[in-house]
Amino acid sequence: MSMSFRYFGTVASAMITDELFAGILITLRSGQLSVCSGTLLSTWRVLTAAQCWYDGYNVGRKAE
Repeated sequence: MSMSFRYFGTVASAMITDELFAGILITLRSGQLSVCSGTLLSTWRVLTAAQCWYDGYNVGRKAE
């Protein structure tokens, strides 16, 4: 599995090039992070099923 880095906005994200997988973190109004995934269609387009989740245990973290 090869890894490369792409920039989404101003945050560098690791991208698995073999899978074209995107991880998406959404900050909720409560301040908690909701996690989504998607498939990269192009540099600026991500296809998602709009099924994000937050279970209070498995959480995402923003890249610093």
